[in-house]
Amino acid sequence: MATATLTIEGTGFDSSDSVMVNGLPTLSAFIDANHIQAQYYTSYTDAPGNISLTVISPNTGASNTYLVPVAARTVAAITPSVTVTPEQSSITATQALTVGVTVAGTTGGPTPTGTITLTALGYTSAATTLTNGSATVNIPAGSLYAGTPSLQVSYTPDYNSYAYYGSATGQASVTVTAQPFTLSASPSSLLITPNGSGTSTVSVNDAVGFTGTVALSATGLPSGVTASFAAGAAPGTQVMTLSVSGTAAVGGEVAITITGTSGATTATTTIWLIVWGEPTFGPSGISGTDGAISVNPGATTGNTSTISLVGTNGFSGNVILSCAVSPAVANDPPTCSLSPEEVILIGSAAQTLTLTVATTGATPGENQTKERFWPAVGGSVLALALMIGIPRWRRNWLAMVALAVLFASIGVIACGGGGGGGGGGGGGGGGGGANAGTPAGTYTITVTGTGTSTASTNSVTATVGTVKLTVN
Repeated sequence: MATATLTIEGTGFDSSDSVMVNGLPTLSAFIDANHIQAQYYTSYTDAPGNISLTVISPNTGASNTYLVPVAARTVAAITPSVTVTPEQSSITATQALTVGVTVAGTTGGPTPTGTITLTALGYTSAATTLTNGSATVNIPAGSLYAGTPSLQVSYTPDYNSYAYYGSATGQASVTVTAQPFTLSASPSSLLITPNGSGTSTVSVNDAVGFTGTVALSATGLPSGVTASFAAGAAPGTQVMTLSVSGTAAVGGEVAITITGTSGATTATTTIWLIVWGEPTFGPSGISGTDGAISVNPGATTGNTSTISLVGTNGFSGNVILSCAVSPAVANDPPTCSLSPEEVILIGSAAQTLTLTVATTGATPGENQTKERFWPAVGGSVLALALMIGIPRWRRNWLAMVALAVLFASIGVIACGGGGGGGGGGGGGGGGGGANAGTPAGTYTITVTGTGTSTASTNSVTATVGTVKLTVN
């Protein structure tokens, strides 16, 4: 007796539910919480009327009866055709394969809906939903064994097609050959610092008597990293050199794919790269106009600037700071000081310090002129002493002597005055002892830090700021 299938729509269905048609048990199939399928004899619809459907739920003990008009489709399930089309008829074991699948219904009938699943020896795809009766399955490289595996595709209708189409299968075959060669790299991971390089030896491994030439290339290189290849010391090997620029990003592990190509055959291997940088620190910013200081000698205002520094590459620790002024000058050179002289850097937080410049102002000279007075006084006193207490009859010739002494004293005064004048010249030289202050000009102040990160044993010394100093 002919049968047909009817799909019931509702709510709250579960897999334990069953259906009775016109009061008789029948074959039923749970689809989802809103759909359940029942099989019935087509003779039930030979005459106009309704079909009585009763859904029984053992879990709840409830049952519900529905009257379905005979207008519901009663055509027996049709088996659609399934066409399987591999994109390539022959591949190597390490190649991927794309397979197209088409499920076709009857002429003039609805387009089949549902899912398809592809299986081959050693491989089963996930269920793929049909779109306009078609689907694509991508088989990953290395999923198929060498040989001629059969690609079996199974079609399962969904609830929209259950009443019209049944399950169906289709198949196709593909030739899978063993990979003629494979690649391997040693070492398979490299740790390189910025402005550095590292090498890995890539070997071409013969699998089935391969004798061709293999060209190597690298993909997945991060910014600032380049790759080059050169013949290795051993046959069938090439040495790959990775060069890392100073601008390459530090940190993180990057997969670099090495591809070997010989004609239409390819093989790949992976090298892992880490660009590693020593924890360090550097400038974060300088205040003021281009970080410059301009002062008059001896100024105590406008003679400061602030400098910020920050850790990089994970630096965390104490940094001791110092500053130096260049070029050096002999007299009254400018000096610098920092506050604080030590900071603690943690993470990406910047620390700020104050740079203070000290200069010396100009001071005037002292010119003193000393008169030679006492020699003249001494000569006059001597002349008078010769005149006093001497008898008058003897004073005439002594007067002449006294006058001679007096003139001699005047001569001494004149000479002393000349000497005093010379001394005055010397005093003028002494006046040259005046302090002109810090020499005018342009100087450079360099601020340097020294510290060791808690994550490293290497001491780091780095310039954290450069300030231009102008002394007017």
